[in-house]
Amino acid sequence: MKICPYCNHEIEERSSYCPNCNKPLLVNLNKIYRSINPLNESNNQPYDYDINDYLEENYDNINIKIRKLNLKLNKAETRGAPIGNLLIKKAGLFYQKRQLNTALKILKNALNYFSEEGNDLHLAICHNETGLIFEDLGFFNDAVYHFERAIDILKTLPEIEKLIQVYNNLANIYLTFNDLEYSYQYYLKALQVARDKNLLQYEVKISSNFIDVLIKLKQFHEASEILKRNKDYFEKTQDLYGKIISLNKMGKLNFHLGASYYEISYNQFKISESIIKKLGDNISVYVK
Repeated sequence: MKICPYCNHEIEERSSYCPNCNKPLLVNLNKIYRSINPLNESNNQPYDYDINDYLEENYDNINIKIRKLNLKLNKAETRGAPIGNLLIKKAGLFYQKRQLNTALKILKNALNYFSEEGNDLHLAICHNETGLIFEDLGFFNDAVYHFERAIDILKTLPEIEKLIQVYNNLANIYLTFNDLEYSYQYYLKALQVARDKNLLQYEVKISSNFIDVLIKLKQFHEASEILKRNKDYFEKTQDLYGKIISLNKMGKLNFHLGASYYEISYNQFKISESIIKKLGDNISVYVK
């Protein structure tokens, strides 16, 4: 269990929002980049650490955006103009408000719309977004179904990066309920596609998630080799946030190696903490 930083209410460790005050929480940096919605400009980079701005947005501003979007939807429907993209945007706004059931209803309408339109790419996007919401709600079987549908569609399209992301999402959810066999399998699929297409950024991101499975399976040597490569990559690219994640995972790995590695583990966590302190106001409280 952990404590909500807003209301001090006790909440589940993996909860993405507080059920008491309904404030959104960042629970896992490795799961930040899960959306494949091309309407979200931040998705151009595989490490979207600006998600905190997305989470912290004032609810009043979101309501204003929803009202404006409803006007656009009404005009588009009157003119017979396309409305699919507007529906996805609207679902995203309700997701920000943590009104997840409303977001699901809107995405269902979007799925029907894109199905009738024959727009496979946006069908895949809607299935992925729907899967993410079901995951947040704890309906894991429904989430798996929609991720698998997205994958089936994306395999037929030249959308390699999106396919990698949904493989990653599916691996994440299997890891959530500790099905290590399937989690391992889908992380490997994502990694293989990334390597085949020389998508180094995606390979690093997926392998960073994969480490959690390797540690649980006690495949410590492979986890260590990946962490060393990732740390070198983040140092070369001067990605301090990625370096923080790698150091924390190194600390976790060394802790699992036993008492003789505890001091190394402690030092790695301390180095990570010192980087966070140096960043000061330039890093969100959620990351801290």
